[in-house]
Amino acid sequence: MSARAQAVTQAGSDVALHCSGELAEMEAVAAGVPTLHGAALRRFNRCIEVLGDVQAFDQSEAERLLARVLALPQQMALKAGA
Repeated sequence: MSARAQAVTQAGSDVALHCSGELAEMEAVAAGVPTLHGAALRRFNRCIEVLGDVQAFDQSEAERLLARVLALPQQMALKAGA
């Protein structure tokens, strides 16, 4: 994983993203890339400013909205048959 992360940054990317849920892999990735500094850090900070306040993920709300979207075809079929 470390070699892949190094290849990503050597190819010109400021960051290498990796999230497998495996701590050892994530640590290897972190060990393989340099700390953000200079222009890369300025770009990162500008991105954070643009994002603003990020709200926490609300799983219950997401499930409610998904159920609503998944119900749309059935609702449309009922209306078409009415």
